[in-house]
Amino acid sequence: MKSNNNGATWQNVNSGLGNLYTFEVKNRGNDLFAAQWKGIFHSTNKGLNWTQLRGGLPDSTAFCTLIVSKFGILAGIGLRKP
Repeated sequence: MKSNNNGATWQNVNSGLGNLYTFEVKNRGNDLFAAQWKGIFHSTNKGLNWTQLRGGLPDSTAFCTLIVSKFGILAGIGLRKP
């Protein structure tokens, strides 16, 4: 969910993100990154659309936390049953 007026109204901005629990969202400039139960997701348009980053990430991993910098992304994980 996203608010442009300090929480007075909210807009659903999870196209491509799904309905799974999102642990954390971080930004790097205009890019957003979300650590979620089934992966790491990336948005280039302020959260309106999301794409899952695959790149060899295991399917049985819950991504719980992110550190995002100009040097890359570090993800904290927890295991889950596939």
